[in-house]
Amino acid sequence: MVNRFITNRKIDLKEALKEIIQNDKVISPRFSQATTDGVISGFGLPCGGRKNPISGQRFLLCGDAASLINPATGEGIGNAMISGRIAALHIINCFQANNFTQSFNAQYDVLVYDKLLGDLRIQHWLQRITADREWLINFALKHVSNNNWIRQKVRKFF
Repeated sequence: MVNRFITNRKIDLKEALKEIIQNDKVISPRFSQATTDGVISGFGLPCGGRKNPISGQRFLLCGDAASLINPATGEGIGNAMISGRIAALHIINCFQANNFTQSFNAQYDVLVYDKLLGDLRIQHWLQRITADREWLINFALKHVSNNNWIRQKVRKFF
């Protein structure tokens, strides 16, 4: 959920989770024997779509730390793996050049954003246009699920 959506609707995510676990006809049976082992806690996901510095003097950020989470789906493992691989290759270059400076590490930013920023921006746009429009999401899902050609295109997109 987008922060503005949560704020505008005054949603308490912890209470919403409890309510779903207790009352949802599909979810509730799966948790009938479950107990909590502590306080429910969470943190907002640092979603991608903006170009921020992700490296500096002797450091590179990858995955969630680099805000590379897909804004439309909340998925981040794929982008974490891609940025991790790019980081590993860049670190080899750092050692070969014996250069760990901010300016040298800026090459890492370029490589990561060349690979990921375009898709992240599209996903950010999709997230923004669907955030307060459940009807649009339901319409899209219905048509995607009923059309093989659209399903194939969406799979490639996400």
